[in-house]
This record gives sequence, structure tokens and C-alpha cells, in this order.
Amino acid sequence: MVFGIVFTSVATTAFLMYYVESEHRLKRALEVILMFVVFGVVIYGYVVTGSFILGVMTLFIVAMFFFAFVVSYLLPRIRSKSKRYS
Repeated sequence: MVFGIVFTSVATTAFLMYYVESEHRLKRALEVILMFVVFGVVIYGYVVTGSFILGVMTLFIVAMFFFAFVVSYLLPRIRSKSKRYS
């Protein structure tokens, strides 16, 4: 059930990414909501079942969020420094 909900949410996000224009606010809101749904379902599945695979998935998702946050914070600073020195 956990994997079914996760895959359905991911498929919906993929559909939104390819077939809906990126300028729609509803699309962005749905992508954020689906991201939290996937994360919540994986954590809920881990808490309820204690499955090792769901625990590893949870750690992987947290690591991806952390990496994305760090990169989105540092990348503009790196680019602005490289433009100054060019």
C-alpha cells in the first residue's frame, strides 16, 4: 500500500511536469503537496511496519532534501563570485 501511494504520487508529479505549463501556481502547489504526501507516507509506513527498506528510503529522502537545500543556497553565491572574477 505504501509503495502504491508513493508511485501514484510520483506518476502524478511526472504528469504535471511534462504536460502542464510550469507557470501555473496550481501545478507548483500540487507538486509541493505531493512531495509532502510521499514523504509522509514513507515515514508512516516505516513507523507502522518498522521495515528496514522504508527506513533507508526515509534517510535517503531526508539526505536529498538537505542536499537540495544546501545546493540551492550555495549555487547562487558560487555563480555570483565566478561572474565577478571573469
